[in-house]
Amino acid sequence: TFIQARPLDYLMVLAIKAPTFLASVVAQYYALALYGIAIPFVKLMLFLPLVFLAAALPISVAHLGTSQAAWLLFFSTNATPAKIVAYSLAAQLTFMLCNALIGLVFLPRASRELTALRAEDSSAPTTA
Repeated sequence: TFIQARPLDYLMVLAIKAPTFLASVVAQYYALALYGIAIPFVKLMLFLPLVFLAAALPISVAHLGTSQAAWLLFFSTNATPAKIVAYSLAAQLTFMLCNALIGLVFLPRASRELTALRAEDSSAPTTA
């Protein structure tokens, strides 16, 4: 897929992802201020993708530990380790709750679609 993609394809993906990432950085910037943590915006823009990447590694349960380690690695000079860990745990809980809420909102639709697929599979003729 990456080999077949044209530069225009990469630009389209970047155009779709950039506003979301920028909104995430802005939200993190202001949320960090609520915890009394001052991290320069540019530093946050540079290292936050690495924190997200570390959090996405499938090496821990519920992404606990890897995300906190990344926060400490990149931002421990900006606040005490206790504040950094507290913020990263609170942020992770917030995002998990938001994802659960989004999932609950779309659960009825997903259930209808899965039920329709199951009905189609059972009504399809079988060949022996």
